[in-house]
Amino acid sequence: MEPTSRSARKRWIRVAHISVSLAIVVAIFASGIPKFANYADVGRAVKDLTWLEIFVLQIPLGAVTYVIWQRKKSWRKPVPHELAEPAVAVAPLAG
Repeated sequence: MEPTSRSARKRWIRVAHISVSLAIVVAIFASGIPKFANYADVGRAVKDLTWLEIFVLQIPLGAVTYVIWQRKKSWRKPVPHELAEPAVAVAPLAG
């Protein structure tokens, strides 16, 4: 395969993955969640939140995001300094 066709194939595979993921999310929100919760009730509850309550909700969301980011999951590529070995070896002190 030549490089252009390989990159085009990868691009189409990526588009297919994203499309399937979006279809799953839409299906869950369109058919699954309404069986358990009424969107109008949820909208009223969110609308009635005070600024303090909205701020307090952001704290656990930020904490979870930070923890996930720090765990080096497969979707996060390591930065070069995480891959490289130390440039200087530490030698024991002569006594």
